[in-house]
Amino acid sequence: MPMDDPNMSQLEKGLRGKRTNIFAAGLVANLSGLAAASVEAALAQVLIGKATDVVATNKSALQAGLDAAPSLGLDFKLGPA
Repeated sequence: MPMDDPNMSQLEKGLRGKRTNIFAAGLVANLSGLAAASVEAALAQVLIGKATDVVATNKSALQAGLDAAPSLGLDFKLGPA
């Protein structure tokens, strides 16, 4: 499961591996059935005041994790609260 994109910018290549926790958060969120919009909103709250490039690379890592989850064929959806 690739965690990077061949079209990455130089900044993104330099940060490769630095956003694996955000990638993993997206992956686990998707596997557990959390709404992508909720996870994206939570990330946005954490990144308030950060530089635009930092926000962009973290959003990209989160989306990569969300997108990668279905390829694992796992289902850990949480039941109703």
